[in-house]
Amino acid sequence: MATSANPIVNIAHFAPFAANPADTSVTITINSADVFTEVVFADTVVGLSMLPAGVYTVEIKPTGTNTVAMSGVFTLEENQEYTILAIGDGSANMPLELEVIAKPMMAQAAGDAMVLIGHYAPFAATVAATAVDICNDATQSAVLSGVLYGANSGYLPLPAGLYDLSIALPGTNCGTVVYDLPSLQFNAGEFYDVFAIGKNNAAYPLNVVSLSGLDSPPVVNIAHFAPFGADVAGTSVTISVNGTDTFTEVVFADTVTGVQLPAGVYTVEVKPTGTSTVAMSGASRLRATTNILSWRLVTVQRTCRWN
Repeated sequence: MATSANPIVNIAHFAPFAANPADTSVTITINSADVFTEVVFADTVVGLSMLPAGVYTVEIKPTGTNTVAMSGVFTLEENQEYTILAIGDGSANMPLELEVIAKPMMAQAAGDAMVLIGHYAPFAATVAATAVDICNDATQSAVLSGVLYGANSGYLPLPAGLYDLSIALPGTNCGTVVYDLPSLQFNAGEFYDVFAIGKNNAAYPLNVVSLSGLDSPPVVNIAHFAPFGADVAGTSVTISVNGTDTFTEVVFADTVTGVQLPAGVYTVEVKPTGTSTVAMSGASRLRATTNILSWRLVTVQRTCRWN
């Protein structure tokens, strides 16, 4: 019999409801207890596991007041993970509210990662005007089209590998990019979330963040520093990666920089040009780099009280 474990809860403040982030400070109350205080826009609490399974009322109150700006009643089950998002800018079209996302307890198909993309950036006056396309830069095509504020994709199965994604204005064939993400590696069997937040202005620039953490692919630099020939031309080599001739006619002092490869084990062989003789070889494991909360998101766990 599987051992029961408390639910895991993540909380994120994605609601830019004031003129600046400092004025979005709130207290997060769970079942009438003030648990987190002075939480501001883009702050998160990740991996909260002290709550047993049960029904909980979560309330969000502006700091220094007893006014409940957002609230929700959530049933948390054992061995489950939940993300509770405070969203909205307080306008009529994008009101303040709490949204909960439950991580599925399903097994992925072999070779797939599960990826959730959410649009919580209230950067326009109406929901319709917030539409964006999520684009694959490699193919210059939309992965998701016409995504509106308040929508998320749910956890989508994607083949594991490298992805270069961007956010573009709809109807531009991915030509008008408003946010270009760095290259990402989605690993088989892993769950990832990606959220667009902010209002695309000076106080709240458009940003892309993650609570799950995102993996950046390894970056490899190659340099030919072996003066083994009578002259530079005589040092020409082919560099083979995992049996494939990848770089040819590389000579002394040549460099190749910024090569992105999926994490894994690679065998590199160096052969003098025009031969199949391996002059140098080596095997290395390349590992992805995990960005726990993306590139610009800073997690600040403020005062925590639990009675």
